[in-house]
Amino acid sequence: MEFLWVLTLLLLLALIGMIVRAVRSERKLREQNQRLEEVIWGTNAGTWEWNIETGETVFNARWAEILGYTLDEISPKTAATVRALSHPDDMKRFDRMVVHCFRHESETYECELRSRHKNGHWVWVLDWGRVVEWTPDGRARRMSGTRQDITVRKEAEALLAGEKERLHTIFELMPIGIVLIDRGGRVVECNSAAVNMLGIARAQSLYRSITGQGWSAFRPDGEAMAPRHYAGLRALAEQRPLHHRSMEVRGPRGSLWLRVSATPLDHPRYGVVITHSDVTAQRDADARQRLATSVLSQTSEGIVVTGADGRVVEVNDAFTAVTGYRRDEVQGKTLEIFESELHSRDYFIGIRRAIRTHGHWRGELWSRRKNGEEYAAMLNVSAVRGLRGRTQNYVALLSDITPLKRQQKQLEHIAYHDPLTDLPNRALFTDRLQQALAQSSRSGRQLVVAYIDLDGFKAVNDTHGHNVGDRLLVVIARRMRKVLREGDTLARLGGDEFAALLVDLDTAADCESVLGRLLLAAAEPVVVDELSLTVSASIGVAPFTGGKPDPGVDAEHLMRDADQAMYLAKRMGKNAYRFFDAQACGG
Repeated sequence: MEFLWVLTLLLLLALIGMIVRAVRSERKLREQNQRLEEVIWGTNAGTWEWNIETGETVFNARWAEILGYTLDEISPKTAATVRALSHPDDMKRFDRMVVHCFRHESETYECELRSRHKNGHWVWVLDWGRVVEWTPDGRARRMSGTRQDITVRKEAEALLAGEKERLHTIFELMPIGIVLIDRGGRVVECNSAAVNMLGIARAQSLYRSITGQGWSAFRPDGEAMAPRHYAGLRALAEQRPLHHRSMEVRGPRGSLWLRVSATPLDHPRYGVVITHSDVTAQRDADARQRLATSVLSQTSEGIVVTGADGRVVEVNDAFTAVTGYRRDEVQGKTLEIFESELHSRDYFIGIRRAIRTHGHWRGELWSRRKNGEEYAAMLNVSAVRGLRGRTQNYVALLSDITPLKRQQKQLEHIAYHDPLTDLPNRALFTDRLQQALAQSSRSGRQLVVAYIDLDGFKAVNDTHGHNVGDRLLVVIARRMRKVLREGDTLARLGGDEFAALLVDLDTAADCESVLGRLLLAAAEPVVVDELSLTVSASIGVAPFTGGKPDPGVDAEHLMRDADQAMYLAKRMGKNAYRFFDAQACGG
């Protein structure tokens, strides 16, 4: 009897121990779940669970909130619904990653994809998941994971890529040679001007020492330059800038003279930036200047020789070819033959003063040929002094740089205009907006920025192709430009996005007639290859009140406000304009 009592007591104690352990385990599990929920809440991530066999899914509120929904609005809660909300171009990559998990080839997957927001736009999300339950025969039964909104990051990456491309374009178009070397003296980047000047192959030059590029350097006195004295390596070693060092370079394309500067950089990758200009022509011009009398009839540059009184005594045939004036037409006249209304009177007074004071003037000059045609010239005037230092003559070298100026103007136009519509591009629009803001702040007049996005243009591209879409853009751009006032600016920002800058307004409301004309210009049907195409425009308007300087309002700020207002116009039915409202736009 006593034995049974003891056994019963022991069993009771064991049962109590099991209950205590179960309670502790349950409490520990609750604590772990609470910590997990706190971590997920802290990362602002959505969570999901997917029953692979039934297709049913479970989300938390944040998952739905990322797409602008409440949990109750997501119905049915199935994998098919998730797929329907996802961008079709991203699903192939997503499916491959999930299959890898199903096949035990990956423990987890991580995929960036786009999902459709309730308001219609795409949201970039980062999905992470893993299989959390398998069937006895090794098939995936259940997956779970998280979803994070990465739209802001993706937009920042896109902006950064655009800025990088813009800087690279400027880098390539710079007329001076630019070479970047690392802290080991190896070439890590060079632009086209450097490649052309030095006669090197870009691909073969990168990541090789600057001293092993197939060219040699010489001092102005003709002495070979030791590599350690190269401007770039010297600036790297001494950690100080070197400016305007002249040297002769002999390489695959012959010899040329460079004016070189080198500046150390506080950068983990780049050690020194080296810039060089080809000054061979300038040195040659100086030499020709000294030998002007003996080579007067042979040089290809126009040469004018005057007496000490500044009156012409001789010109060569090249001068006649450039200006159209024969020798007998200019003899006895002063260098005022180059003067025209294309420069102010003070400009020519400054030239004459420089020649009298310094005995030299070099610069660009716009003048007229004998037939009245405008031309641009590089004019180099120097005094020729006698043994006692007194001026005996003046020699002027004249080079026709009209083709170069024309090319520079074309390049500048290309750099600041959209190639399709010939409208100002984003860079030129931003520059004009910054100038307009400064003017408005001084004058007290108002301006507005209108951000224009075409409604239905993507459907035209998808249905009829990009060629038809481009021609549609050209017509609409021409129409919208015509309805603007003189002094206003219309720019194409990219794709089907435009921006208009309306200036010199009494009030922001004064622009509404122009905005109405823009809407009509965009909505009017366009016939392309017998196709009648119709789109419309959604316009967001951001006003700026002049005379009230606000350091927080700049060009970028106004563009952002106008962009948000444009999306508000789209949400409210499209084919309309809306003024920026911080509350309505969530700003």
